[in-house]
Amino acid sequence: MICSKCGAPVPEGSKFCTECGEPLQAEPVTAEPETPAVCPNCGNPIAPNTKFCVVCGTPLGQPQPAAQPLPQNEEAPQPASVPDNEVPPVSINPERRPEPANLKEYAEAYASENTKKTIRSIPTFLYILAALNLLLAFFGSSSIVDAIALAALGYWYQKTWSTAAAYAILAYAILSVLLCLVYYGELHGLLILILGIYCAVTTAKVKKAYDAYKKTGSVQQ
Repeated sequence: MICSKCGAPVPEGSKFCTECGEPLQAEPVTAEPETPAVCPNCGNPIAPNTKFCVVCGTPLGQPQPAAQPLPQNEEAPQPASVPDNEVPPVSINPERRPEPANLKEYAEAYASENTKKTIRSIPTFLYILAALNLLLAFFGSSSIVDAIALAALGYWYQKTWSTAAAYAILAYAILSVLLCLVYYGELHGLLILILGIYCAVTTAKVKKAYDAYKKTGSVQQ
């Protein structure tokens, strides 16, 4: 506390200066302004003893004071960030396909589209060859037995897609070529032989993938 006349320091609470005797006046104490209360829902200022907000109607137990601004040297806390190389796991529950009971069901469910198209086209070629042999049989250039055999093999493979049917087609093709060489001395039946080889190779690949699926549960196309 300082004397306003002589400038001498005076102890707090003194009424007269100890140096010059000048009467001293106590410094007025200024009260800090109260922070106005606001509605916690809409932020509208609230009058004292108000029970409901006049703007949004929110019930007011004890009005909340207005939010105090942060000092300039303090920053608001930032939410935790996830590093770019860490991706939160995503739970995926794909629809499970029914368990294949045989080679055909496995091929229809898991084989590639090209493989399925190849397998489905083989019986069609066999039916065409059977029709050609049946037509030639009327002119005596072929046997009706060949037409029946080709049609039967095509139907068998169409219904099962099995390796047994594929190997039967290949065996029939090899036998037809050998008989033509032995009895006629000519090389015939190359088309059915190529078809039999292609059918056996394709079916064997699918069978290998199916056997691996039964052991490990993994799908190989």
